[in-house]
Amino acid sequence: MKYVLDEEALPSTLINVEDSKIQCVSEKSALMYPDDNSVIRVDHFAVGGCQFSKSIVIKDNLRFGLRTRASTKQEAHSEFGLVRQIPVGDTEFYMHFENGTKMGVEQIKMQRNPQMEIEVAPPAPTPEEIAYKLE
Repeated sequence: MKYVLDEEALPSTLINVEDSKIQCVSEKSALMYPDDNSVIRVDHFAVGGCQFSKSIVIKDNLRFGLRTRASTKQEAHSEFGLVRQIPVGDTEFYMHFENGTKMGVEQIKMQRNPQMEIEVAPPAPTPEEIAYKLE
């Protein structure tokens, strides 16, 4: 058998990253076939000493599963008046429909926004109020 290196398949630029940051890169996949005619694929990745995993279920032209939420989404939170929504956990549920529509579901926690208390002094009494009190 003869091996040929395809020059067109090589990228034009490469990234220069230190070996100590990447460390060992590994990927392990497992396929499961339940009784409901679906396929479950579980992928485990290890990059730079960090572990990642992703689960995908394929059934009736739908793809859905669990995956690790991006860290930028985890830090972001949205505010609505007196409360803000903070994501809970590091996993999100996703679904891809056959028409290209995508859906994501995440768990959030409602937290009250810190409100500053402002003390408002009552208005000074009018002469009529003072006269009423003296009677």
